[in-house]
Amino acid sequence: MAEIKLEKFRYAIFTQVSEELIDDYCNTVDVDISAHHSMAEVFTTRVVLGSYGRLLEEKHVEYPATWWDAFKLEVLPYWMRKRMKINYDSKTLTARECFPKIPVVGYESVIYYEVL
Repeated sequence: MAEIKLEKFRYAIFTQVSEELIDDYCNTVDVDISAHHSMAEVFTTRVVLGSYGRLLEEKHVEYPATWWDAFKLEVLPYWMRKRMKINYDSKTLTARECFPKIPVVGYESVIYYEVL
């Protein structure tokens, strides 16, 4: 038997939902009605969900900032790229393993789960 540490993650989803579906969701999740479009009879909603999971991997990636920077990187020879500055943007990508079937109760941010 092994024990793994799981953290609570919160997710927010913005979507447009019809009035009939709002009645069903209001009993189970936290729904914030931001705006009502009376012409289309839909609500713009923010649904907040929580589940336990664990962090698998974080990777830092860099890529050209604009299409012009990508063009310079792909087409120009090395000696010319050294003279013309290429701008980069960067992001950190995160991979998480989620366990939505484990119920989120209380305000515990970390739980320990036993795996058979």
